[in-house]
Amino acid sequence: MRATDPNGSVPHVGEDEDSEHPGRSRKKKDIAYSSFEGLVLAIGVVTVIGSLFFYYLTAHMIEEMVAQVLLLAVLLGAVRWGRSGGFVAAALASLVYVVMRVPLIVESQGLDFDVASLIAIRVAAYGFVGIGVGKLCERIRYVIDGFERTSGLDEWSRVYNQRFVTRSLDAAAGRFTRYRTPHSVVILEIARGITVSLRPSRHRMLVRGVADKIRDEVRAVDEIGRLDDGRFLVLLTNTERDGAFLVAKRLAEGVRDILGAGRESVSTLVLSTPDDVERLAELASRLRKETDHSSSGS
Repeated sequence: MRATDPNGSVPHVGEDEDSEHPGRSRKKKDIAYSSFEGLVLAIGVVTVIGSLFFYYLTAHMIEEMVAQVLLLAVLLGAVRWGRSGGFVAAALASLVYVVMRVPLIVESQGLDFDVASLIAIRVAAYGFVGIGVGKLCERIRYVIDGFERTSGLDEWSRVYNQRFVTRSLDAAAGRFTRYRTPHSVVILEIARGITVSLRPSRHRMLVRGVADKIRDEVRAVDEIGRLDDGRFLVLLTNTERDGAFLVAKRLAEGVRDILGAGRESVSTLVLSTPDDVERLAELASRLRKETDHSSSGS
């Protein structure tokens, strides 16, 4: 029996957005590191502004104030592009600083110890920030990416991600095989036209709102996940087909209210045991392959 929308129509299952936009999954993984990057740069900006204010009050030379700004540029290169970017930024900053100090070298009639020490300290500072901090940021990015891949939560919605919900489907299938415990799955999809023109921040807010609405409409024992293609999957434990259709209808109506859109804005697909055991197994297998492929390609 083919599962249908609770209103009787066959649901539209949308295309995989990540397959159309290969860089999108990478961007999702960069969200956590971008937050860290912003924090480090904010600290750097505050530190440099503070030092510039100190130099201004103590009447230090303009060259030293520019040197602090160059240090911020090196930090940006290190945080944003890692060790290689930090090295290039450090080399350029060192070159600019040496050129700025040429008049001082001429005035001292050569590169005396004081001037050489001043230049060496600045070049060493640029090198430490550019290469040392750059390498550290690469390690942090690696750790964050690893955490994102193994985390059970979707970054935008804060419900379970595809990897976790696939395991839940496997566990539910095992319970049905051993104990004949029924379960159903509701897949809810928002029409792509609703979100395609949204800014990322607005899109994320909308996804979070939809996830919260779904939480309000299901039981605590039910599991909610967001798939990599943007659809929501709700695993209803101890729920047969009739009950699942009622839940699907309630979810669709609630999400339409959130979106302020018409009936065509949300579609649902219901799969239930025992009638849809094979389709549920195919769904779990496909999700597992997609997750494994995404992990191996990241």
